[in-house]
Amino acid sequence: MLFLVTKADIDDHSNHLAEDIAELHGDNFTRGWSAEEIQNILSSRHNFAVIAREVGKADGRPIGFNILRTTLDEAEILAIAVDQKMRKLGIGWQLMRASIEHLMSQNIRKLFLEVDENNPSAIALYKNFGFKTVGKRGGYYAKENREASNALIMRLDLD
Repeated sequence: MLFLVTKADIDDHSNHLAEDIAELHGDNFTRGWSAEEIQNILSSRHNFAVIAREVGKADGRPIGFNILRTTLDEAEILAIAVDQKMRKLGIGWQLMRASIEHLMSQNIRKLFLEVDENNPSAIALYKNFGFKTVGKRGGYYAKENREASNALIMRLDLD
């Protein structure tokens, strides 16, 4: 099941959604975002998230998310992740599809993202949707006990 999450959902502290997203983010990134950071990001009217939960578990812990920011007619993926135990099941594809459909309904014309150049699965997913590499950020992704890796900047034209 996929859900669009807005400021109202995050403001409802009883559902622990920010804490759940923060935990999943921390499981997938070297420096995870705190629940407070998630709340701050999603408190802006320009930001939203698409959340995946297991079918039949609408109130369960998220198994994936896509957090995005919009500005005028452009959007940027701030973070996308899927529970490591739930990968290769098409959840990332569903998150991307739902996000793109929502952006198009809001007349967004371009979608940007940054992806670690050493993440071939993610790059393949984005290319499958039609993203093109438009730049590179050197040493963007810090790695524990390893040299930082480069980020590819990718863009999808939605018009």
